[in-house]
Amino acid sequence: MRFCVVGESTLGGSGFVDREKRDGGEAGGVSGSPAALNTTLVAAIPGPAHPPLLSQMSLYLTFPVVMFWISNQAEWFEDYVIQRKRELWPREKEDQRQELEEFKQKIRKQREERLLQAAQQNS
Repeated sequence: MRFCVVGESTLGGSGFVDREKRDGGEAGGVSGSPAALNTTLVAAIPGPAHPPLLSQMSLYLTFPVVMFWISNQAEWFEDYVIQRKRELWPREKEDQRQELEEFKQKIRKQREERLLQAAQQNS
């Protein structure tokens, strides 16, 4: 944000003095100290938004809204997400589930036998 110095000169004239001019910047400089000018700092009022800035802001706002709108469409969700989920994690077949249950029972039986043998040896 740029600041301008508003003040009245010792000669009675009033006007805006750019900070760079006052402090002896690139624009040359005004002789005298800021106290001699009876100055007050005033924030510059921002002008209208620049077109590139406006387009960037509109893109930043519309992109997420459009993406949420698309992803919340029921047809899209069913077509792509659910289908992809079924491809990655197919349903278990009955044979696989039965083999897994038999394996679990076999492991439980072996563990119970080991515990029973350990209990008989300790008593």
